[in-house]
This record gives sequence, C-alpha cells and structure tokens, in this order.
Amino acid sequence: GIAEMRVSPDTFTCDEIGKEIPVTLTVIDTSGNQSTCTAPVLVNDTEAPVPPPPLPPIIVPNDPTKCSAIVPWDPPAFTDNCEVREVTCTYPDGTPFDPSKPLPAECEDSAKGTLITCIAKDSSGNPSPPWRRLVTVLDKEPPMVSHCVEDIHTSAKDKKDGQCGAYVSWEPPRFIDNCSDVTVTVNAVYPDGLTHSVAPGDFFPIPPGECEGKYQIIYTGKDKCENETKCSFWITVRDEEPPKIVTPCPDDIVVNNDHKQCGAKVFWTPPEFEDNCGDLTVTVIAVYPDGSIHNVAPGDFFPIPPGKCEGKYLVTYTATDKCGNETKCSFWITVREVEPPKITIDPPLKPKYFSTDKLDFCYTVTDNCDPNPEVTVLLSNNGGAPVDITAPSCIPIDLSKLVGHNVITIIAKDDCGNTSTDSVKFYVVLRLVGDQIVIKDEIQKLPNGTAFDAFIKFPAPYDALTIYRAVADGAPARSINRDWTEHMAICRFRRGDVTEFPVDDYFEVTGSFKYNGIDLEFFGADYIYRVLPPPRTPTSSPRSSTSLKPSKE
Repeated sequence: GIAEMRVSPDTFTCDEIGKEIPVTLTVIDTSGNQSTCTAPVLVNDTEAPVPPPPLPPIIVPNDPTKCSAIVPWDPPAFTDNCEVREVTCTYPDGTPFDPSKPLPAECEDSAKGTLITCIAKDSSGNPSPPWRRLVTVLDKEPPMVSHCVEDIHTSAKDKKDGQCGAYVSWEPPRFIDNCSDVTVTVNAVYPDGLTHSVAPGDFFPIPPGECEGKYQIIYTGKDKCENETKCSFWITVRDEEPPKIVTPCPDDIVVNNDHKQCGAKVFWTPPEFEDNCGDLTVTVIAVYPDGSIHNVAPGDFFPIPPGKCEGKYLVTYTATDKCGNETKCSFWITVREVEPPKITIDPPLKPKYFSTDKLDFCYTVTDNCDPNPEVTVLLSNNGGAPVDITAPSCIPIDLSKLVGHNVITIIAKDDCGNTSTDSVKFYVVLRLVGDQIVIKDEIQKLPNGTAFDAFIKFPAPYDALTIYRAVADGAPARSINRDWTEHMAICRFRRGDVTEFPVDDYFEVTGSFKYNGIDLEFFGADYIYRVLPPPRTPTSSPRSSTSLKPSKE
C-alpha cells in the first residue's frame, strides 16, 4: 500500500499568485518504492480579507454652532493572508463615505445614526465580509442668548388689588439655536418661593409688611432636542415713594392772646396724608421759641415767652411709612400779646365829696403777661393841666384843694406797648366850716318871723369873695345876684318855726360862685341857738340842695 505522499513545494507565497509553479508529487508505498510526477500549478488566492472586530457606535456631539459634525474616522483595519488592496466604506444609500463630510445632528431620544459599511478587497479581488459601524451625531448644543436683561431696580409707584408695587417692562432676551427654532418660556420666582408665569409689563407687588419685593425672572430657551439655555435677572421693587400730602398744611397762623392769658389756644385743620403701600405714622411737633421741641395738637396752648411780645412756633407734620419714607409739611404759629393791662379802682369813687372829706384813691393794675406794667396816675382839677400823682396802691387825695370838677386818669402800659386808660370823675363841694359862716348878733331866741343877718367868708384860695345878706326867717328861699369882681353867689336860708320846735335850729346855705371863671359849689351850715339849755345835735336832717349830708361842726 501507499505509505506516504509528498508534494513539493507544498506552499506558495503571495508573490506566486497568478503564476504557474512546477509542483512535484512523490508517492511512496509501504515497501519504500516511490514514484514522482511534476506538473505546473497556477497559484490562486481565494481567501477573503478578514474584517476587524466590531467596534461600538461612534457618538459625537455636533460641532459648535453647527447642526452637524465632522466625525473623527479611523478606517477599519482589515487583515488578509496576502494583501488588503482596498477598503471601501459607504453610506446607507451606497454612496461612498466621505469622512470630511459632516454628518447631520440628531436628537438623542430619537437618533438613528448613520450606518457606515466597509468592505475590503485583497489583491486577488476577494471581498471581505462587510464591517459596519454606527455613527451618531447628537445635537448637544443649547440655544444661545444674544441679549439678556440686567437686573432691574424700580420704585413702587403703582397699586393693584390693594397692593403696592410696580408695572415693570423690559426687552425680552433673544435666543437662537444651531438646529431648530427655540421655544421660550419665562417664569418668575416670587418672594414666597412660588413660581409664576410672567411677561413684560406685568405687575410686581411688594409683599405685605415688606419694604421690597425681589423676583428672579428666568427665561428658558429650548430647542427641539430639549437642549436648553437659561437667562435670569432680578427685578427688585422697593417702597421708595414717600407719603403724599392729600390736604396740605394750613397757611401760617397769626392769633392774638386769649383773654387774660399770656398765650392762646390755637386750632387748625390737620393735613391729610396717604401712602402707596398702606399704613403710615403721622407725628406733629413744634419747635418752641427757646429751641425746645414738643409734641403738639390742634387746640393746644401756645404761651408767649416771658419778656416777649410774641411767640413763634414752627409746627411740622411728618408722615412716615413702614419703610422710613417720609414727607413733611410745616407752618408757623405766631401768638401776639395784644391785651392791655387791666385797671381796677377799688373802692370805686363817689360822684361828689366835700372839701373836708378824706379820700384815698386805691387801684390795682394787672397784666396777662407783664408782671410789672408801667403805671401813670394823672389828676386834673377843673380842666386844668394834669398833675402826675403816681404812687403805688393807694394815693391820699387832698380834697381841700380840689373844689370843683376833677378827673383822675390811670394810664397803664405793658412791656409790649399795649396801653389801657381808665378815668374817674368826681366833684368836690367847698365845705364852709367854723367861723366861715357867721350869724350876726347871735340871739338866744328868735321869735318866728324875726329877721337876722348872716354872712359867709370863703377860705383861701377863694377868699376874694365875701357874701353878706340879711334874710327874714320863714321868708321864701330866694337867690341874689351881685357882682363882686365877677363872682356870683346864691344863698338860701333854712326856715323853721321856733314856736313849734323850741330847740336849737340849724342854718344852712348852698350856692355857687365863680373862681377863675369856673362855677363852683359851696355848702355851709351853722346852728342858731334859740333856747337854753346847752345845744344838741338836731333831730331832723338838713334840707340841702345837694345830696350830701353834713356833719355837726
């Protein structure tokens, strides 16, 4: 039998492909006998190239600002027994794959990718099995913001639904995307942490009890692949607006002092305020003339400072809201001292006195402000020039030198020049006493109807006149006119019935006389001793033409 068969050469090189190579076959049997034959052999390569192991898909993001990407591509390394002559990669549509050509970007949740198929051929044209790799370009680029808003600070100048705040407008940011349109949403995170949809021109309130409201405005731009870009800014609405004056402060007030008061209660209509954000506190103070500050209110008493003729007070109303914004209005109160001193004459004077009476003229002067007003007391007799008789409290008056018409005038002036004047008039009748009335030949008893003589002597300075006259008792009272250097006298005699009244009788005479051209009154009285025993005070009142009651001399 055949023990061994040998072929030589039994292998070929790649260089021998396509060539006829002599090949010798040697056959040996079991006995060692052999036989050979040689024939040309054409060397062919029928072994296909071997693709590399599969690789994971290539996933790359889009190139910046592009809706695609040039994918970094390393050709697959096919292996072959001889030589890989070429590797061809194609797109799914069979067109050649160009690594320099960008692939379109897709959204991650729906990406299909691009399947690249590569086939290698060796030098004998043997094709390899296809080698495939999925290449995916994902749109990972978010939209870009070309304009975002800077933080906005504004004052609360508006109101809505009872809340203060502000309507705020702004230019919305602009979004652009590399692949698709951008859906834009805008929300605001409110001070309470809640999120609300907002838009330019919306109202942004200040939370109750707060002085500002801070809102984070967030713009979100999303492309079709859910890539998003946020743009945010803050809106701060502050209560910076002071309260408004609804009813203004009154005009400056000028008042006179209250009666008997060194000052005045002053009334005014308070101003009214309102605030854009609600509650406010109103205080009212006055700067006093001495610079001190006091709380005041309408109807308060505003004193005139000692030694001053007016008190000026700057009254200021201040309205303050809870955030410290304040509004002021002011006006002046001027209290003037215009009340003159008060003059009181106590006791009051009688209208008529005798020249022999005693008189103390007493008065008091008080002033609402000045504790020591200036006082002048003037006395005028019969229209003559006033004589200053000023003295404190009570002034003794010598009536013996003031026969006739008299006027006492008190002038009181306070330190502000307010002046009061009080005048009192009284008349002094010349009282003739003692030997100024003489009954000629005083007779112890005068029968009824007996005539007697009497005469009157006037004292200095009226002694230029002497009146002498005899009149029968019981005759009708009558007057006589006789010139003694321009003097005139009127004498009247009291009548009595000595038979009916066997007692001492009383003789009186009244009349007028001229002195320095002025008519003056006089009164005289004496007793007629008609009987014995000793004289006594008459029991009947004298019949006088005046209202004065003489005393026994």
